Amino acid sequence: MIYNRAGEYEVTVFVMDANGLSSSTTTRINIDARLDTDVWTLSTIDTKPLLPGTAITMQFKEGELAGFAGCNTYQGTYTADLNDDGTYTIVAGPLTTSRLACPPDIMEQEQEYLTSLQQVTRATIQQNEIILDSPPGKLDFYLIEAHDPK
Repeated sequence: MIYNRAGEYEVTVFVMDANGLSSSTTTRINIDARLDTDVWTLSTIDTKPLLPGTAITMQFKEGELAGFAGCNTYQGTYTADLNDDGTYTIVAGPLTTSRLACPPDIMEQEQEYLTSLQQVTRATIQQNEIILDSPPGKLDFYLIEAHDPK
């Protein structure tokens, strides 16, 4: 079973060896699906892969949104409300970017990304993936850094 929603679960594992001897154990786990985590990396913009050699990142942190859009860095604010179905309703505030120029195809990809990001309405987190829905299309990210609370 895949646990892809936040919540508390009871998990039981059964094992049996080749001789038919069996054992089981049960434990409770808590899955904390959060936006506030480390860095997310974009894999697709509306199912299209990124241009070769480019990367787009995003991080949600305490109401602040920031990342690298392929050519320029960006930052802004966001609000998020957890829904009953485990998704988040999201509203992104205005984004500001650095003003670097890159080749036209990278600038077009960046503009498509930033347009979708500014219109995002919902986030769905499943394991190490987050999908942001917006009218222009879906943004599909994966987590690249796990938080280590040492």
